[in-house]
Amino acid sequence: MEIEGIIENIIFSNDENGYKVMKLETTDGDITAVGILPNVVVGDSLKIEGDFIFHDKYGEQIKIESFEIITGTSIISIEKYLSSRVLPHIGKKMAKRIVSKFGTDTLDILKHNPARLMEVEGIGKKKYEDIYEALEEELKTQDILIFLQGLGISIGQSQKIIKEYGEETIAKVESNPYQLINDIWGIGFKTADEIAFKNNIDKNSPFRIKAAFNYFLQNEANQNGNCYMPYEESLNKVSNLLNLEASMVEDLVTEMVIENIIIVDEINNEKIIYEPYYYNSELKVAGMFSKILVNDKIETNIDCEKEIEKLKNNEKFVFAEEQIKAIESAINENILVITGGPGTGKTTIVKNIVDIYLLNGLKVILTAPTGRAAKRLEQSCNYPAKTIHRLLGYMPVDSGRGMIFDHNEDNPLDTDILIIDESSMIDLILLENLLKGIGEGTKIIFVGDIDQLPSVGAGNILKDIIKSKLVTTIKLNKIFRQGENSNIVVNAHKINKGEFPILNEKDKDFFFINGNNNILTQKTLINLVAKRLPEYYGFKNLEDIQVLTPMKKGEIGTVELNTKLQEVLNPKTPLVEEIKYGDKLFRENDKVMQIKNNYNKEFKSQNGQDGLGVFNGDFGIIKKIDNYDNKVEVLFDNERIVGYTVKELEELSLSYAITIHKSQGSEFPVVVIPLGAGPYMLMTRNLIYTAITRAKNLVVLVGEVKYLKNMINNTHIAKRNSTLASRIREYYNLYKGVIDGD
Repeated sequence: MEIEGIIENIIFSNDENGYKVMKLETTDGDITAVGILPNVVVGDSLKIEGDFIFHDKYGEQIKIESFEIITGTSIISIEKYLSSRVLPHIGKKMAKRIVSKFGTDTLDILKHNPARLMEVEGIGKKKYEDIYEALEEELKTQDILIFLQGLGISIGQSQKIIKEYGEETIAKVESNPYQLINDIWGIGFKTADEIAFKNNIDKNSPFRIKAAFNYFLQNEANQNGNCYMPYEESLNKVSNLLNLEASMVEDLVTEMVIENIIIVDEINNEKIIYEPYYYNSELKVAGMFSKILVNDKIETNIDCEKEIEKLKNNEKFVFAEEQIKAIESAINENILVITGGPGTGKTTIVKNIVDIYLLNGLKVILTAPTGRAAKRLEQSCNYPAKTIHRLLGYMPVDSGRGMIFDHNEDNPLDTDILIIDESSMIDLILLENLLKGIGEGTKIIFVGDIDQLPSVGAGNILKDIIKSKLVTTIKLNKIFRQGENSNIVVNAHKINKGEFPILNEKDKDFFFINGNNNILTQKTLINLVAKRLPEYYGFKNLEDIQVLTPMKKGEIGTVELNTKLQEVLNPKTPLVEEIKYGDKLFRENDKVMQIKNNYNKEFKSQNGQDGLGVFNGDFGIIKKIDNYDNKVEVLFDNERIVGYTVKELEELSLSYAITIHKSQGSEFPVVVIPLGAGPYMLMTRNLIYTAITRAKNLVVLVGEVKYLKNMINNTHIAKRNSTLASRIREYYNLYKGVIDGD
């Protein structure tokens, strides 16, 4: 039997004899293939001969007797190209029909005689006219796109590469594929390395080693939040990544320092390595931060004693001593941190600080890292609030990889005080740009919960600020009367202290339902979201209920839960349009989330006003799918209508279930949390604490009690490598010494 296919995944590889177990994408779907195939990599197009066999454990496989790497354009690569919706009206079924009719001549026909497409069943004159119009633009890049697809690069990534390199794409990719790591967002070292080997680049090549080092440091920052890495650990991990001796990597360290690829430093007698971007950012943040701390000329002219006396004499509300202290510090201190869990009065404090400053004729700015957090802050204070990016006037540059802001050192924001809510979410780079965007005479208040998950980006800002011991920090511990009536609040504090929560108390808001295994947990959860909570409590399953899960994979991970919940809450019907992009299937009325910031995305508000910007974490409902023009309309937060082309669907994901990490900065009426086995490093106390504190009215845990106990007992917090706290102290002492010397 002869089959053509593209290697989608290499499941197992024996480097000694070349034996491999692979997943092949063919015109008839995915198949598993086994055999001896040295020197093949993911993305290779193969023509194989062999027989199907049945393995007791792994099922049906094809045992390869002989194979040939297709260096030109294969049937499968043409079909894959067409079915990726680069042209209107052509999905998987139509692509199969076209390729079945024209074979390897398909691309030639598209170029020189496209009218022949009307010979294919289902393509009439009107569809052909739409296809022809799109073809004129597509043919300019078709050869490049096919070339990139042959290297195993997805359509989405291919389009980004072409947009970046244009006509020079093939030359640039062949000469130095490692440059893709820096130039194209989402391409990592593994992909670049596979392309390099296809182009016969030496495994000992200096620019391969330099690219690996750069990738390693950036990956540690983006994935693990580390601003630097220990020297020896870096050498070992990079050499393992390259499968080279550590000495070969170390031989290039001096050269990399000279070329500003890395910076070698020392802290507490330990040799460390930085990616220059984060090294410079730490220095800038520490310097700007310290200048504000030592500035004794920041004056508010607020009569602090008078304002505090007013609060103490307030007949409607009795302020706790720690709340009074926080408000007093907000008047007197240049920088202040207010931290505490739910129900401890952070909102009350912030509202009173805003009122005091405004009544004294001072300028106030409220901000938060996410749109939902900013909206909540605005509602609680009855005063405008913006996301940090919107506040600073964000503008993407360098194909979206870099960013500049309208407000910076030359154009600072005009305000007397800046209050930042959910500040545990701020990363190092965002804080740097925020400090650049305010004057040295601006007071700053950081409000947040240090026991929640840290920022997604590099750094551990809120904890580092507190760790510097130079910033007044008010830790709120008292739960107020309103919070005492909520087991969500009570249990959040119990869990944070390592205590087991109160479960299933009648007429309360915190429940646990047993599921003896992940499959039963999944089944119970789906029933809860689809029937029990809406029918018995009146909650709307799309608007009110949010499933938060620790992981992405498995029966209780986001991928499978979203598929199952979509089937139940929004099943396929003849009246509902659907569209597929890669492995994503979207239907009209699906609940979706924007998964990357797109500040240039146009929207139209419900009242007809135009605007720009859709943000990572925004929730929406798909209102319309137009398969004729390959367009999708999404309504976000019942306010903004945003249009997407098929190629832009990579920015969306189903959001019936999201990870707990993705929920940061958000609040939901009802939170349902599945609990099962997971990696020790992930299943931690601060993860379950963060999930619970996202709920406003009701929490339902589903799973096995032992996993809840395990998470409460697991106090592991991954250490983030940062020198910010010590650098703040260094700069503070430097600036303080200059002032004292004067």
